[in-house]
Amino acid sequence: MAVDMKYYNEFDEDSVLYKKTRRKVRDLRAFYIHLICYLISVFAMLILLDLTFKPLLYWFLIITVSWGFGVFLNAMKVFGFYPFLGKSWEKKKMKEIMKKEQSGKKE
Repeated sequence: MAVDMKYYNEFDEDSVLYKKTRRKVRDLRAFYIHLICYLISVFAMLILLDLTFKPLLYWFLIITVSWGFGVFLNAMKVFGFYPFLGKSWEKKKMKEIMKKEQSGKKE
């Protein structure tokens, strides 16, 4: 049974799903670029330079940890990991606000 490849190659660029998927792929690509830049910078510039010159303060640790935290936050956004303010919190908050709005209109 032959599958029509046109179905898989053509996208409805106005659809909500297409726009959402396109945004997700762009966010994922940006995250991978951010991660690669982080790893290259930490290894090549910070660690090698800092260990070569034997400083009193290993400042590369401060930069590595702070920038690493930024990469972690970016990963949370891209992969949808929100332990505190995720989808369930969002739904709960929406119901709470809608309930307040509805009760305010009745009075």
